[in-house]
Amino acid sequence: MLKAVDASAQLNRWRQRTGPIGLFCVGMMVCTFLPPSRSAAILTGAVTVATTLMGANVPVGTFLRALAAPLTFVAVGWLALSFSVELQGPWPTLRLAPEGVPVAIDSALRSIAATSVLVCFACTVPASRWISWLARLGLPVAIIDLLYLTYRTIFILDEERQSLLLAARQRLGNRTPAACLRTAGHLGAGLLVRTLGRAHRLHRGLEARCFHGHLRVLQSTTSSHPADYALALAVPLACGAALLLLGRSS
Repeated sequence: MLKAVDASAQLNRWRQRTGPIGLFCVGMMVCTFLPPSRSAAILTGAVTVATTLMGANVPVGTFLRALAAPLTFVAVGWLALSFSVELQGPWPTLRLAPEGVPVAIDSALRSIAATSVLVCFACTVPASRWISWLARLGLPVAIIDLLYLTYRTIFILDEERQSLLLAARQRLGNRTPAACLRTAGHLGAGLLVRTLGRAHRLHRGLEARCFHGHLRVLQSTTSSHPADYALALAVPLACGAALLLLGRSS
């Protein structure tokens, strides 16, 4: 999944307009918290999804898969707010909480809208670009280097996981539930050992090169124009104005 999101960030239609995209995402995130809550969530979510899929040309499958895991947590939270447990009697009983259902719906819609904005940002802005923004904001160089190394290590470990999983499948490590559980334990242990080994080799490599500065990362070129920033700001402002008018009329 991370590879698909990273590929989308590197190859989307607006990959050279990361500044306006960041401004657009910040504005839409602010709009998700404006009243009325349900209208704000629906409007900002719809605009963000349409912008991501049709404007930036992000693949639908990649966008939906990136939303799947956060929406699972949203569903669990919705159930926790919509139902209550009564401890009266010998056995606890589960019942619907009428006062919690509206709160659950509002929270779920806001969470979905805010998550769609984050997924839009992740699928359209490369990691090297937003990490460089943090560096310009004054984040310490040590943390910036750690972010670069962590981001790269995630993909390396994912490749290691895939190779270990393929080897386990070829040895019929998933033929029974008990074998699957045993294989999962072996894979976790093997991945931990390989992670520690790679971290040790990376540390020795940096020491051998007398590394005392910060990592240099090649940045992609950008071609943003003032009109792009104006459009990126105009859309959230229009959404915010519509929501404020709707809130006053209601």
